[in-house]
Amino acid sequence: MRSNTNVARRLDFDRDAAGYTVGRQDADPATIRSVLSCSPSVHDVLEIGAGTGQATLALAAEGRRVVALEPGKNMAAELRRRSGTRKISVVTSDFESYAPDRTFDLVCSFDAYHWVRQPAGTRKVAGLLRAGGHLALAWSFRILAHEADQDRANEVFAAAEPDFARTWPTFERDSLRAIHEGQLETVESGPFDLVACFAQRRETTVGPDGYADFLASLANGDSVTADLRAKLRRVLHSDCGLRDLTIVSVYEKRP
Repeated sequence: MRSNTNVARRLDFDRDAAGYTVGRQDADPATIRSVLSCSPSVHDVLEIGAGTGQATLALAAEGRRVVALEPGKNMAAELRRRSGTRKISVVTSDFESYAPDRTFDLVCSFDAYHWVRQPAGTRKVAGLLRAGGHLALAWSFRILAHEADQDRANEVFAAAEPDFARTWPTFERDSLRAIHEGQLETVESGPFDLVACFAQRRETTVGPDGYADFLASLANGDSVTADLRAKLRRVLHSDCGLRDLTIVSVYEKRP
């Protein structure tokens, strides 16, 4: 995805860190392993915009040493709580302000890199990578698993928060277009070549309240009121599912 010019909104997530953990699924371990397989000599990882550890915990579970950057104080505290004794160093900082005295084998970001200012951000990434290092960027796009459910939810959103609406016929095409635009921006911004791109899909049963929890974890999640939750309960099945399309782009630093 292309960078978001309203970067101040990246702190909107900090309003409810525990709610963010509830609303956002942890990364699929298979996705993490696929990322690491593109860069087999990875020991030290820098994660930008770690949230409350949705990908961080899986990276550490694969035996990597992770420095997790998270600008929100509450989000960072929740990530520290979830990290326990794992090899994770949590730094409360945005990427622009971070000034380490070390380099990394892999810099990655899951659902967060669009909050980094460009082109300066990607140029800075290049300076933090060791020779042969990689940048991995992933975004997950989510839609209700059945078109009829999404259509009913969209009717609710029309009066509450139109930005929550998703369109089934164009969902994958729109997702891929957003990724392609971001890939062009990244290659234009820094000394990187795109070396891999892959998509992974999964579907989980969430129910109306689980779906509302996910919506509440978004930057505009304060639009999820008690009234909206009640309306979703009325129009959605108790076992409705959420379809997740995760697209990962892996870039290699040029010599």
